[in-house]
Amino acid sequence: MKRRQFIRGCILAFSGLMLSRNFTYADVKKETSRLFSIDAERGYDVVINSTGLAGAFAALSASQKGLRVLLVDRRTCTGWDMVENFNLSLDKNGFENWREDMKKIFFPEDEKLDINNKNLTGEYNSELGNKVVFLGGSINKSLMRSLVMNGVDILFMADVFGVFKDDNNAVSGVAISTKQGAIAVKCSSFVDCGNANIFTRNITKSRFEIVKSTFTLRCWKAKKCPENFVINLNSKKINAKFAFAKPREDCAYLTFEVPCKSSDFSVVERCARLCANEILENKKSLPKGLHNILNISFARECSHFVNGELKNVNIKNYFIFENSAEINSCDDVFKLYTKSVEFGKSLKASTAKKSVKFVSVNGDILAQNFDERIVEDGFTTPFYKFDLSTVKAEKISCDVLVAGVGSAGVYALKSATERGTNAIGIECFHDYGGTKVNGGVVGYYWNIKTHPLLRESIAQSKKTKKIGVSGGTIFSVINSKLLKNAKVITGAILCGALVENSRLIGAYFTKDSKLYFVESKVSIDCTGDADLSAFAGVPFAQGEKRSGIAINFSKWQIQSMSAQTPDRQLTSKDLGIVDITKITDFQRAMVLAHYQSSYFDSYPQLTPRDTRRPLGLKTLELAEALEGKPSADIIAQASSDYDPHSVPMSKFARTAMIPPHFPHYYAVNIPFGCVVPKNLNGLLFGGRAISVSHDVLQFTRMSGDVATLGEVEGRIASDFVKYGGNLADFDISKIVNESTKLGYYTDDYLKRTNLSTTEIVERLARGDSGILLWACLKSKDEILPRLKESFSKIRNLQTAYALSWFGDNSGEKVILNEIKKNLAQEEKEPQSENYLELYWRGNLKSPYWNINRAVAFLAMSGSEKSDKVIAEILENTTSGGQMVRSKDNIYYANRIDLVLLPNHNRIVNLCFYAERRPSIKFAKSFGKLLTDSNITGSSTRKYSEGRFNMNTGLLEMLIASASARCGLQKGAKVLVHYLGDYQANFRAFAHQELCDIYKKDFSFDTSKWLSIAKEKLGVIANPLSEKFR
Repeated sequence: MKRRQFIRGCILAFSGLMLSRNFTYADVKKETSRLFSIDAERGYDVVINSTGLAGAFAALSASQKGLRVLLVDRRTCTGWDMVENFNLSLDKNGFENWREDMKKIFFPEDEKLDINNKNLTGEYNSELGNKVVFLGGSINKSLMRSLVMNGVDILFMADVFGVFKDDNNAVSGVAISTKQGAIAVKCSSFVDCGNANIFTRNITKSRFEIVKSTFTLRCWKAKKCPENFVINLNSKKINAKFAFAKPREDCAYLTFEVPCKSSDFSVVERCARLCANEILENKKSLPKGLHNILNISFARECSHFVNGELKNVNIKNYFIFENSAEINSCDDVFKLYTKSVEFGKSLKASTAKKSVKFVSVNGDILAQNFDERIVEDGFTTPFYKFDLSTVKAEKISCDVLVAGVGSAGVYALKSATERGTNAIGIECFHDYGGTKVNGGVVGYYWNIKTHPLLRESIAQSKKTKKIGVSGGTIFSVINSKLLKNAKVITGAILCGALVENSRLIGAYFTKDSKLYFVESKVSIDCTGDADLSAFAGVPFAQGEKRSGIAINFSKWQIQSMSAQTPDRQLTSKDLGIVDITKITDFQRAMVLAHYQSSYFDSYPQLTPRDTRRPLGLKTLELAEALEGKPSADIIAQASSDYDPHSVPMSKFARTAMIPPHFPHYYAVNIPFGCVVPKNLNGLLFGGRAISVSHDVLQFTRMSGDVATLGEVEGRIASDFVKYGGNLADFDISKIVNESTKLGYYTDDYLKRTNLSTTEIVERLARGDSGILLWACLKSKDEILPRLKESFSKIRNLQTAYALSWFGDNSGEKVILNEIKKNLAQEEKEPQSENYLELYWRGNLKSPYWNINRAVAFLAMSGSEKSDKVIAEILENTTSGGQMVRSKDNIYYANRIDLVLLPNHNRIVNLCFYAERRPSIKFAKSFGKLLTDSNITGSSTRKYSEGRFNMNTGLLEMLIASASARCGLQKGAKVLVHYLGDYQANFRAFAHQELCDIYKKDFSFDTSKWLSIAKEKLGVIANPLSEKFR
C-alpha cells in the first residue's frame, strides 16, 4: 500500500474513536465504571509506557483492533509532550494533512469559552500567522475521554521499573510502582515510548547524555517580540524563543534553553526553575515586549533531548518506539500520529503466561510468580502484589529522608539541611511545594498568621509576586530558593518501605523507571497521605467515623484570564470522593478530574481534603484539641475553622454544635506523641497525616499549619540522628525551648484557662446555648450528676440537651416541647424548595435546624414517647425538592457539600435517630423516601452533574441502612445494589452497613445478602454499633 493511502486509511479508521468535540453528554459513571474491568488471569494484551502523544495514539489504534491496553506514566495527564511543557504553538506546515479525526482531539468545541482572541483565524479559530496554537487542557481532556471510551486503562503517577518474561523469552508482564505500592500486571507485549526511552536505556545499560533542555513560561500582558533572541544574563548567553498563545492577544510563551550540563533530569529541572526566576528578576534582559509581563506560570517540566546509542532488548514482544524527536510543527505531530497508528495496528493479542522471570533495570533476573491478586472492596483488579524485597535496588544513604517535598516537606528538608544533616527529599513532581504549587491551593486561610515562619513566607510571596509570577508558581520560586542547597530527587514515585526489628530502615522509590532504596536513620513522612507510614505497616484510620466517606477531592484549574463565564474563572471545584489507598479508585478520580478540568489548563496534582490518619503514641481527640491545655510536649500549633467539605455525620455536627465552618478561635496544640508511631522506630508522621481524629484533622490540615510542623520535625529528626536511641523516648525539651525563643507559640498558649464544671452548669441553667458544646466535651462521670441536680431546679432546654447527650432522658419532655413548638412554626412557614444549606454561615436557629438538633439529641436518650413523635415527623418528610445550588456565590455553587436537597439534613438526622433506636414504626416512611425521585438513582447522572450526587448517594444509603434496621427488605436491597458501585467508598460503606445490621459477613456476595434480608423481613435488626457512633 502506498504511504499516502495507508495514512488516509489509518485516519479514517479512527472515526468514532476520536470522539465528539462536545463533552456535555458524557456519562461519567458509565464511562469510568469500565476502568480496570479485564480478567486479571489473562491480563492485558499490551502495556504502553507513556501517556504522551505517541503512547496515546498507539493505544487508541491497538484498542480499535480489540486489544486490551494499559497506559502507564508517572505524570498526571495525557499528551504531556505538548501539555506539560507548554509546547502549544507549532509551525503551521503540515496542518493541511490533518483530517477531522485529529482536529476533534486538538480543538474541542467547548474550548471557545476559555478563549477571547480576535487575532485567531482559520476553520477552528486556532491559527496565528504561520503558527497553529492549542490549549493544553483541550488536548488532555480530549485524549483522555477518547482513551477511556475506547476501553484503554490508564495508570497515572506510576512508573514501569521491570519486565517479566516467560520460558520462551517472551514478555509476560511488567512491574509498576504506584502511589499505592509496587504491583505486577500480566501482559503479552510491552511498548516503551517514554521520553527518550529511558526505561530501555536503563535496562540495556545504554549510556546517554542530555544534549539540550528547554523550559517554557506562560505569561500575559506580552507585546510583540522577535521570534528568536538571546538573553544576556550574568555573563550567560541563553537562547530563547517567543510565541503568542491562543487564549488572548497578550498571552504568550517564553521558551529558553536551560544552561545546565547534567544528565540527571532532577538537576536540570531545578536549574530551569532557578534560571527562570533569575530571568524574571532581570526582565530588562528580555526584549521590550516582555518587560511588563504578569501572571506568569511555569511549565510542569522541561523538554529534554538526549544523545546516545539505544540498544535493542533481547526479549520477544518487547517493542521500542523511538520518541526523541522535537515537536516543532504540525507536520511533526502528523508524522508522530501516523507512525503511532501504524505501530498500534501491528500489535497482536496472545494468551497470558504462567512461568515467568523478572528482569529489572538493575540487572536482576529471577523467578517471580503472579500470586496475590489485589482486590479492592469487592472489586478484583487486574493487578498483583509485587514483593520489592526480592529484587535488587540501587542504594542511596542519608541521615534524614523527607518523603514528599510539599508544604511540610519543604520546611522539614530546609531545617534539617540547615542543621548540617545529610538530608534527602524525594518528590513526584519537579516543583517543590505539594498542594500549594502543584495543586494550586495557595491560600493560608485561617492559620496562625502571626507565626514568624508564616510571616516570612507571606512577605516572600508578596515580594515574589512583584516579578510577575502567579498562583502556585509563586511558591515554586520561593521553595526553589529555600532548597537551593538541599538534596532533592524529583520525578520519583514512592512505592515501599523496609522494616526490620520494629525499625524503619528506609524507603523504595522509582525514578526514570529505575528502582532505588534510600536508607536513612530517620524518615519524615510528608507525603500528605501517610504513604510511607502505610508502606511501613503503621495502622491508620480514614475518613469520617460513621461512614468513612469524607475524602472529598478536587483538581484545581488554572484561571484563564480570557474565560468568558464566571464558572470558567473559578479555580476550585469539589469533584467527588476518593479512597486514595485504592489504585482503581484513585485512577477513577484522576479521570473524573480531567473530565471536569478547564480547557485552558489545570494543576497536575489531585488534592484530596482528607487522608489517612496514622495511629501514633497519642491520638488527639476533639475535647483535648478544643480545650488546648498547655503541656511540655507541644511541638507545634494549628488553627482553622471546621470545614470537612462533606455532610458531617458526627454527634457534634448532627446536634449543630460543630457544623461546617464552625470557627475555633484558639490554636490547637499538637503534642509530640501525635507524630510518633507506636512500636516503630525511625519514623515521624508529617504534614496533615498525623495521629488525630477526623474532627481534629479539620483544624490541623491547612498548608500553613503543616509547614510550621514540618520545620519543627526537621529539627527533631536532625537532633535525633545525633543522639540515636528510640524516637519515642527522644527528649524534645531542647526543641520546645528553641521554638519558644523563636516565638513559634501563640500568646494564648500559656494564658488559656478552661471553664469549670460548675460555671458550665450554671450558664446552661441560664439558657446559654453557646456553652452547650463545652458541657458535652466534659466527662460523663464529672458533669452528669451536676446536670441532673441543676435540671431538678430549673427545667431548661440547654440542660435537657446536655442530659440527653449523656444518655439521660430526664429532659425528654422539654425537648419534645421544643420540637412541637418549631413544627408549628414550620407549618406556618414551610421549608423553601430553594433552601441553601450554609450551616454556620446560614441560620442554625431556624425552626428547621431547631427540629434537626432536637431529633439528634433525642436519638441519644429517647424512649417510646419520642419514637412516636419521630415517626410523625418522618411520615411527613420528603426530599423537599431538587438539589439547590447557589445562584449568587460561584464558590458555594461548586462546593458539592453545599449543593443538597432542601431537607437533606432533616433526613440525615431522622436516620441518625432510627439507626440508634430502630422501630417498625419507621419502616414504611423510610420506604417512601426510597421512592423519592430526588433521592433514588443518584449515581446515574451525566458527568457535568455527577459530582453533585455524591451526598445524595450517601443519603440514599443512610436511608436504606436505617430502614433495613427497621425490618424493611427494600433497604437491604438498596445497600446490596451499592456493593457494585463504581466508587470504592460507597462499596465499602454498603458492606460495612450490611455487616453491622445482620452481624454476618458475606463479603460482596449479593445473593447471600439478599437471602438474609428476605429472612429478616419485618424483624427489627441491630442498632448501630458503638464504634460507628
